[in-house]
Amino acid sequence: MARAAGLSMSTIHMLRRGHNPNLLQARLIAGILDMSEADVRVITGLDDGSTQ
Repeated sequence: MARAAGLSMSTIHMLRRGHNPNLLQARLIAGILDMSEADVRVITGLDDGSTQ
């Protein structure tokens, strides 16, 4: 996942341990997991109701 997203392994480890991703990381992860960005934003608590 780290390689596919262009993120460090330590970043992925931190996300798996409960740190919330920023919006860019959420977008990258959504693509890798074949999920919608909106779903990942809701799961991670980034959904603020915006349409961006």
